[in-house]
Amino acid sequence: MTRYFFDDCNIKWQNLEGFENLAYSILNIDEYNKIIDVIFKFAANKQIVLHRHLALNNTFVIRGESLFLRKLLWASLPNKRQKLRDR
Repeated sequence: MTRYFFDDCNIKWQNLEGFENLAYSILNIDEYNKIIDVIFKFAANKQIVLHRHLALNNTFVIRGESLFLRKLLWASLPNKRQKLRDR
């Protein structure tokens, strides 16, 4: 299997005032279907602001890990957690 390295040096990152650990880039705006494609970059080992999404979104982690998703999945699987502890 071929390994790829995600090179983000050509992405025009924008910053949001007041959010030090976050950069974003708008990739596409589909006004007809009301869809905006955005890519986010979070600083390593920093907590992001707790928030809710008001529209459907997909998360694809390119590098590193999503600790929030790991905690969410861990919390949603109490029976499997107990089985892992019993090993």
